[in-house]
Amino acid sequence: MELLGYFTQAGKALSAKLLTGVSLQITRVAAGDGETPLTAAAMERERQALTVGTIRRSGETVVLPATLASALAEADYTLREVGVYAQDPEQGEILYRVYRLDEGLPIPSGGALTLRLELGETVSEAASVEVAGTAAGLLSWGDLDALRGAAGGLASLGADGTVLISQMPYTYGTEELTAGVSALETGKLHFVYE
Repeated sequence: MELLGYFTQAGKALSAKLLTGVSLQITRVAAGDGETPLTAAAMERERQALTVGTIRRSGETVVLPATLASALAEADYTLREVGVYAQDPEQGEILYRVYRLDEGLPIPSGGALTLRLELGETVSEAASVEVAGTAAGLLSWGDLDALRGAAGGLASLGADGTVLISQMPYTYGTEELTAGVSALETGKLHFVYE
């Protein structure tokens, strides 16, 4: 399966503004089962929000991790595209990019399917990129790896080099974890096994 990204018309205009010092502010990422025209202001058949992780940057390459959990889908659908929304300083929120799958992927509502998408973006090294977090979401073991390392005055580390669970904000359901997705609650941090 291949995922190819395309700028929308509004996304191209915002990309030009990035060269003038405007910051790229990703507001949200969504999954859909349509085929949105690149001239559209929004996805034509948005089905669910994806959780956005912390961006990784290396020079001009930015990787935006997004997690899709079928447990959050309201109904079964076939994933065909992913839309990335951004804040334009003059237009407000716009559909910035559309990533299309070369073949559809069935997403069962209420299931335990979790997909981790690594959405790549090339921007000027001078461009600032920011991501607005979602109110509820998922944290994979890969995300926890970002918390490993030397303490920088933010939290104490356990003997294994990880941040202690007691020092992580909004942990929930840690006793109930099983393979798959834990129950989600708005405003809380949740964990999944990869």
